[in-house]
Amino acid sequence: MNEIYLEFGIGEIVYYKLDPEQNQMFISSIRLMPGNVALYECSSFNGVRDFYGFELTREADLLKRLEIQKRDN
Repeated sequence: MNEIYLEFGIGEIVYYKLDPEQNQMFISSIRLMPGNVALYECSSFNGVRDFYGFELTREADLLKRLEIQKRDN
């Protein structure tokens, strides 16, 4: 039997690494794909999207958020 390591749990707050606004999302479901790959469904005020674990982080990248604010001013 294979063991699968899940990087995140349901209900956990996460951020998409490439999101310049660094909006909060939470894990709403986890799907296990062939090859023991986890696909995380993330919900936010923008809707629902699927991400792989390597695309997510627990910590917001404040420099990205500040760069967006700087450009808007």
